[in-house]
Amino acid sequence: PPPGGQYNYPVRGDEKLIVAGWPAKQEYGVQIYYKWLLPTMVGKVTSGGMAPKDAMKWAAKELEGYKRG
Repeated sequence: PPPGGQYNYPVRGDEKLIVAGWPAKQEYGVQIYYKWLLPTMVGKVTSGGMAPKDAMKWAAKELEGYKRG
């Protein structure tokens, strides 16, 4: 690919496609994916607002909320 471009390549060799939220149950995995839990958690850390452990605790609380509905 040309410099600066982003492309999607087919899976080759022993690579595996993994969707955000896997291996959670489907009802929770969908919420993890569509509510941007992982990117939000990373953003909280990289913006300097939270320590990684605190971000993981925050994400765990969010997941509990998904279970409650």
